[in-house]
Amino acid sequence: MKKATQQPIRSQHLAPGVRHRCAAAVAACFMAGVVHALPTDPTVVNGSATFNQAGNTLTVTNSHGAIINWQQFSIGAGQTTHFQQASSASTVLNRVLGGNVSAIYGTLSSNGQVWLVNPAGIMVGAGGVVDVARLVASTLNVTNADFLANRLNFGGNTATPGTIEIEPGHVSARRPVAASIWSGPTSPTKDSSRPQG
Repeated sequence: MKKATQQPIRSQHLAPGVRHRCAAAVAACFMAGVVHALPTDPTVVNGSATFNQAGNTLTVTNSHGAIINWQQFSIGAGQTTHFQQASSASTVLNRVLGGNVSAIYGTLSSNGQVWLVNPAGIMVGAGGVVDVARLVASTLNVTNADFLANRLNFGGNTATPGTIEIEPGHVSARRPVAASIWSGPTSPTKDSSRPQG
């Protein structure tokens, strides 16, 4: 188990999200630069988080507003990464720095809200499941201050951001979806508050 702690920055409290689940087919254009393993080499830059890996499951227990930089963030088939948070209103920002696409073939879950930022790209592959209170995914950067203020203000980190592959029709929800998918220079490719399926 590893533990890293830093004094939290004051932030606005987010409204509770709703749980959603999504799965998508594999895109061939993502095969280069994809790493299939649990997320590695975390550094906590705001708030606190502990990391516990037992077999194929990585459990991250984080404070509200935690910001974690990872060298890579992928989840292989049969693997699970779970963020245990205080409530569905709690948030965690995961920023990926290593240059590999985040490929989710296993399960990403949380009782709270998960932000995932990776300029190399994000995909949910065959068999991949995302089951969180709210998902915000982007290949464009967001500042720590904007994240902590719950502002969907993305952009500027790269001239050629990667893409996000979540194929239409492969999203289902038991309740309305709260998902924002940002890719490209200015606008979201998906910003949904309705059930998808």
